[in-house]
Amino acid sequence: MNIRKTLLSGVFATSIALGGASALAQVSSPTVDDATAMGTPVTEELKLEKLPIVDAQGNVVAHVDVWEDENGEGVWFSIATSGDSGLAEGKYGVHIHDVGVCDSDTAFEGAGGHYNPTGEMHGDINADPSHAGDLGNLEVDADGNFEHEVLAEKLSLKSDEPNSLADANGSAIIIHAAEDDLETDPSGDSDGRWACGVIVADPASMGTPAASPVTDPVATPAS
Repeated sequence: MNIRKTLLSGVFATSIALGGASALAQVSSPTVDDATAMGTPVTEELKLEKLPIVDAQGNVVAHVDVWEDENGEGVWFSIATSGDSGLAEGKYGVHIHDVGVCDSDTAFEGAGGHYNPTGEMHGDINADPSHAGDLGNLEVDADGNFEHEVLAEKLSLKSDEPNSLADANGSAIIIHAAEDDLETDPSGDSDGRWACGVIVADPASMGTPAASPVTDPVATPAS
C-alpha cells in the first residue's frame, strides 16, 4: 500500500465513546490536524486511517483505512482485524450505510440504509447495477481473522462530489452477520448488523456544522 498524504479536512471524524456494556462510535479526529477547521478545502489525496469498527457489545473488532484512489477512480477500503474477531469462518456482507452514526443500543439502525445516491438495485461491488456502498463479502479464516481490501469505484471522499462519503449526514461502514448473496435487494439477505464504524460522522450527532454537499443522496431502506 502506498503511503499517502494525511487527510487535511475537518469534516472527517470518528470515535468510540464507551458507556457501560455498550459502545457508541461517533466522534473524534484520529487523523485530522487540530489546526484545520470545518470547511477547509481537502487535498487531492485523502486518507483516513485506523477507524475503529465495533460490535454491539462495544468491542473493537477491526479497523478500516479509507483513501481516495490516486487516479481518481474511486475510494479504497482496507478492513482488517488485529486478532480474533469472534466471527465464525465464512463470508460476511460489508456495506457503506447512509448516516455516520453507530448506535449500538439500537443494533446500529441509526446508520440508515445502504448508501445508494443513484437509486440502483443491490449487487456486487462495482457491478451494474449495484449500490455505491456495496463492498462485497469479506472472508473470515478459521482463526476469526480477516483482511478485505477493495476499490469502490462509485464513491468519493471529496465533499463537493454527489457520491461523496462526506455528504450532509456522513457515512458508516457495516459488517453484517451473514454472507451477502450479491443479488437480493436491498441487502443481499446478509442478516443483521454485526459491527459498525463511522467513516464520516453525522454532524447532527456531533453538534457541529456540516460540510455543504452537492446533493442529498437517497438511502436505500435496508437491513
